[in-house]
Amino acid sequence: WRQRQKAIGQLMALVGRSDAPDSLKVALPLALKETLDARGTFAAKVVDEAERLLKEHSTTLKQAIATAKATAAERQEEVARAEALAKEAAEARDAAQESCIAKENEWLEAEEVLAGLRRQLAGFPEEGARFENEVEVAKASLEALRGAAAKFQLLVSPLPPPQPAAEEEPVAAAVAADVRAQ
Repeated sequence: WRQRQKAIGQLMALVGRSDAPDSLKVALPLALKETLDARGTFAAKVVDEAERLLKEHSTTLKQAIATAKATAAERQEEVARAEALAKEAAEARDAAQESCIAKENEWLEAEEVLAGLRRQLAGFPEEGARFENEVEVAKASLEALRGAAAKFQLLVSPLPPPQPAAEEEPVAAAVAADVRAQ
């Protein structure tokens, strides 16, 4: 008797979750308490209707479960796609950051080179003036060397026969006189 009451209670819980009309929910426990032989036409119809509703409810639940599983599978696929996109985006972001850092480093190196060139350029006017002075000194030294070479050439070469003084060039005569004087 206790098992029967327990089974009726479980069955009523299932019927309560279904879309069964209230009249069926009230009549079913009374019909189930009667034995199969003692059930009348009404009780048999109540049990048959409850069975039909429970099968229908079971089918509906199975369809809902299948739909939920399909939806869950779709959502898992969407999650997998989203995770793949997120991973690609993170990789792209990391690559962009690395590229940005590399370009910033190149920029800093270029700035350092530019600063060094600016320092060199700032020193060019003083260096240019110093070089101009050195060129002037070198020109003066070259002229002095040419003069010494000309004097040496006169000393080394035999003297040409004396010519009348009127015909001698004044510069050559001055150089020859200078050489003889030494």
